[in-house]
Amino acid sequence: MSRLAIFFVAFCSVVILAASILHLTIKPAFSCESPFSILQSINSDIIRSNGIIYANMTDKNILIRIDGLLNHKDKKSIISRTLMLKYEVYNKGANLYKIISVDTFRDAVDDADDEISNNLLFDKKPGKNIIFIKRSGDNLLLLGNGSFPQYACGAYREKRPFSR
Repeated sequence: MSRLAIFFVAFCSVVILAASILHLTIKPAFSCESPFSILQSINSDIIRSNGIIYANMTDKNILIRIDGLLNHKDKKSIISRTLMLKYEVYNKGANLYKIISVDTFRDAVDDADDEISNNLLFDKKPGKNIIFIKRSGDNLLLLGNGSFPQYACGAYREKRPFSR
């Protein structure tokens, strides 16, 4: 065998070994989709919302897609938006996370008030956006604000070769 062939075989072996190690050590993203129905009543302020929520979560990022109807003070709105969040631990024991950044992409049909929509998902405290995130086993994700952890999202996974 020539030196070039030996080098090529060795190089390919190292690449395959590195890819295998990465595949086994990197946690796959958690994806889920579920219908939701929320009734939030604080004093005399009542908010009703129902629809479908989709989430894709990694260790530091979460993508949330929410589509549905929102009723507040006899006004009906459509909520249809995607949120891309970066988060860090705020209070791990309480499953609370501080949102570092949020990018919101609203569909053209989305006419829901931002403050109401965001309060359904985040705690609004001065200088802080707090979100409740709790994984329950391998198949359930609970999301919400610190006062109302109200979204339960059931997992679905694509079959991958050599998956854990």
